[in-house]
Amino acid sequence: MTAPAKTPAEILRWETPPPPARPGNGITGSRWDQVAEQLRDERGRWAVVYEGEANNASSIASVIRMGNVACFRPTGDFEAVSRRSPATGRVAVYARYLGDGSHR
Repeated sequence: MTAPAKTPAEILRWETPPPPARPGNGITGSRWDQVAEQLRDERGRWAVVYEGEANNASSIASVIRMGNVACFRPTGDFEAVSRRSPATGRVAVYARYLGDGSHR
């Protein structure tokens, strides 16, 4: 037999929520941290950061541009585009850091 449900007043307690189970959206420790750091080290220089499926490439480029992962913030410090290579037919994401380096 299950216990009766608690009322909101019985549940209320003050505590800070734990970090998300999956790093990447707004917290440090994502798989992109090293990429962002390397782009910062070569300010203004384009680099290929992903090669693969077109849908993934478009999403990754958007994540970088919008700063949806903490390491690519503040929004606007990174530029990213996806392009299909005429030689290979593969889709790549190109990214570069444009910020002033003050947000390391």
